[in-house]
Parts: sequence; structure tokens; C-alpha cells
Amino acid sequence: MRVLYDVLHYFTRAIHTSTLPFHNPLLVVWRKHITIFALVVLCLSFNLAHRKQFTVRVPKIKNGSITRYLTSYFTIKRVLTKANAPLASEAHNFTSSCIRYQLNCYLLPAISGVESGFGKAMLEGSHNAWGWGGGYLYYPSWSYSIDVVAKGVRQGYVNKGLTTPELMSSVYAPPSKTWGGNVRYFLTRFETEEIETKRYIAVMKHALVL
Repeated sequence: MRVLYDVLHYFTRAIHTSTLPFHNPLLVVWRKHITIFALVVLCLSFNLAHRKQFTVRVPKIKNGSITRYLTSYFTIKRVLTKANAPLASEAHNFTSSCIRYQLNCYLLPAISGVESGFGKAMLEGSHNAWGWGGGYLYYPSWSYSIDVVAKGVRQGYVNKGLTTPELMSSVYAPPSKTWGGNVRYFLTRFETEEIETKRYIAVMKHALVL
């Protein structure tokens, strides 16, 4: 499914690049049909992947959430891929967990950036990029650990009014005076990338109505 997402992303970007020969009237006509076909394949892949691949329950994506899902997915994927991070393959799990627990979708990736360099600096095989248990806790998979941490952040922080990195800092990483600011730095990186992601999604929607 991740491959299909990335192919669709690349295709949408490419067909709207002026350097490609899409001024040809025949290619312009086929652009809409190819994009629709790609979206159909994408939707089918949702069902297949949700049934067979993921060990953590995937929440139903409602109509009002699909744009949020795609925006968050591509933004996380792009930032982590640029960072050559082990967590780059987990964009789906980050996004589905943040929707399930109603979190800022970039919070967990941002925390992992501070605690482990997006999964680069941690105990091998621990799947613990968030420093939980002092970094010594082991989880069986990334999907499992992301779900556990998302649930923990919701119940242990957000539900108690600790809704920003600055407020979370005194509990998550005492006595650090820089942790909250460092997480905020990574949040800003994701939010900046999101601007570009939204532009691509708008292009994709526009292609469907041409």
C-alpha cells in the first residue's frame, strides 16, 4: 500500500510539471482517467492492507477525515524519508493512530526525532523511538509501539491538559529545560512540509474535476 501511495504522489506531481509534454491535447484528456484509475487502486489497497497487513486495528476513515489522513500521511512520509529515518515506512501507523486517539499527527514523529533521531539511535530491535522506560522497553513491532505510545500520550498527557510539548516537558523529560523546544522544532518541520503536501493534494482534486 505504501508503494501505491508514493506512486500516486509522484504521478500527481509529475503530470502537473511544466517540463513534461502534457500540452499534448490527447495526454490532457487521458490525465483525468489515469488519475481516477490510480485513486481506485488506492482505495482498493486500503481494504486489502487493512485486512491482511496491519496487526493493530485500523480505524474507519470517514469522509471528513480522508483529506486529513492523506495530508498527514504524505507529510510524515516526506519528512522521514528526507531524514533517511527507519520510521519512514511507518507513516500509515502514525496517521491511523493519531486519528484514533485524536492527537496532533506530527506529535509522535516529532518526539521520536528528539528521543532517537527518528529511530536511528535506540536499542536495536526495541522499536522504542520515544525513550519510554528510559529507552529500555522493547516492543514487538513498530505498529504496536506507535499504538501504545499514542494511547499513552492521550491518556497520560492530553487528557490531563498537557497538550503541547512545552506543557508535556516537565512530565515526559524532567528536568530538561530544552525538551519542549526541541519537540516544537520538529513539529515546525512537519507543519512546514504540510504546506507543500496540501498543494499536491489540491492539484490531485483539481485533476479529478477537469
